[in-house]
Amino acid sequence: LLPGRTEKSKALREERTVAPRGNSYSEGPEKRFSLKWLFGTYGGIIWLQFYFWLIKDWSWSQLHWIYTGMIFGSLAVVWGFFLVVGALFLGAYSEASLALGMELWVIANYWWMIGEFWELHIDLNSPKWLIPNSFFQNETEGPGIFYEKHIQETKIISLVALLWLAIVSLVLPFCFNDRDSVFIKNINQRAPPPRFQFWFRDWLEYEAFHVLSWSFKDTMWVYGSAAGYAIGFMITLTLTTDIIWILWRHSGQWVELFHYFTLFLWIFANGTWAIGELLIENPNDDEIPQSAYENYTFIPPESEYMNFFWGRNVAGYFFMFAAMNLIAFYTYWICCATIHPIPLEELGFDDSFAPIRTQAQVRNENESIQIQDYKHQPAPELELTII
Repeated sequence: LLPGRTEKSKALREERTVAPRGNSYSEGPEKRFSLKWLFGTYGGIIWLQFYFWLIKDWSWSQLHWIYTGMIFGSLAVVWGFFLVVGALFLGAYSEASLALGMELWVIANYWWMIGEFWELHIDLNSPKWLIPNSFFQNETEGPGIFYEKHIQETKIISLVALLWLAIVSLVLPFCFNDRDSVFIKNINQRAPPPRFQFWFRDWLEYEAFHVLSWSFKDTMWVYGSAAGYAIGFMITLTLTTDIIWILWRHSGQWVELFHYFTLFLWIFANGTWAIGELLIENPNDDEIPQSAYENYTFIPPESEYMNFFWGRNVAGYFFMFAAMNLIAFYTYWICCATIHPIPLEELGFDDSFAPIRTQAQVRNENESIQIQDYKHQPAPELELTII
């Protein structure tokens, strides 16, 4: 009865080429760097949204980086929309459902960030085109009321995103199976086997459960539940650590390994930020003057109120380490691939980038191959029988 135990799931598992056991960290990159991978493959496009989201969160945590926060937050939202449309176009409906849940989650985060930025930076002297006429109720309460309105709307969007992702990860596998589509099979080729194969049919489903746990963590945060956030944080951290371990112990996973290590640092940044906000900033909000928020900096000056912001400050350094890890990753990848390319044949892989292809394109390619094979077949020998 479990999704991973059905005959169809077992048959697909037998057909799939999984990554062999090895040490992806010591083996190095399994493919040469190319913009084709970054902009022309599903994995690269997903990681691009991850870069936008990471910079958005880093900017948001520091309160005053409003321009980078708004720019990269907007890019993350727009990029998520293209992921949903792209997955639908390619006929991967389960991946499109996952992308839709992530898009709702990104929108909730983005809307929450806008409320906090505007509470701190928008006042009566701001340009009128920047804010709606209903922004201010009066000169003192307007920004606060606007922020509370955003919080309430963020709670609704976050809850909808969490419920949708729960359906995709926990319910959809029982009633819908598109794991045999060309697009999904193409992505799962060369991926390591997932944990708990009685439930997760392939690596993508295990990653989808990781997304669900992260969404739960953020939803508990916006609802102000420190206990709920702690539970979500531990689950997400455990899953991330397990994914890193699996990627490390299988060949040809170097690129994914470094991205998940960046995610690991990002989780700690979120954790310190949330703990500082839920346990220190929010309970002492009445004691912290508005000027303390306005004077906060990444490297905080000497002030009696800076102790209230230690969570944001530590989070900023974790975000910085995550960004430095990405810079080091790409620097090494580009230089290594240019100067000392890894012989991919030794890993058992070819040098393809697994480009996004529709089922119709694959069907046409197969038909073309069959026609070429037929043309090159030798003509049948004719036997002459003399009576």
